[in-house]
Parts: sequence; structure tokens; C-alpha cells
Amino acid sequence: MTTLAVVRRNHVVGIALLLLGLGGHLASAYVIRALPHAFAHHIEGFLLLTMATALVLLALGWFFWRGRHDITLLLLGISQFVAGWAIFVLTITKVIF
Repeated sequence: MTTLAVVRRNHVVGIALLLLGLGGHLASAYVIRALPHAFAHHIEGFLLLTMATALVLLALGWFFWRGRHDITLLLLGISQFVAGWAIFVLTITKVIF
């Protein structure tokens, strides 16, 4: 069994990593140009990537960690953190625009 403290910690860390991943997308939009449409495109990309990743993780969670939604949220946060800041790094190194 998991304790309530572990579940709560996983929720907090997962949400914090999601917000930091969004920060990576917004930082990338700021580096390109601080125009409203650049921010809109990066927010849309973050939301689309989050939905696609969430669907995959929900399917995996159904088989491997049924009932542990905190693990799904934590893994979603980790993946979005990595993706958001990878997009930022690729943007500042001029690999993608």
C-alpha cells in the first residue's frame, strides 16, 4: 500500500514539473520573438503534447499501475519537463525555430 504522503508528494511534484515544462515552452517562445502568436503556438504545442502523452500514459497505467493516478501524473510531469526544456535548448542552438 502507498501512504497518503507519497501520493500527495507525487501529485505536487508532477504538477510542478508540468508547470516547469510549460515554462520551457514559454522561454522558447520568448527567445524566438516575444510576439503573441509565438506564445500561442508554444502553449498550443504544450497542450497537444500533454494530451498525447497523457493518453499513452493512461493506457500504460491501465496495465501496470492501475489505481495509482499519482504515478501517471508524475510521469506526465517528467515527460513534459524534459520535452519543454529540450524544445528550449533546440531553439537557442538554432536547431529548430
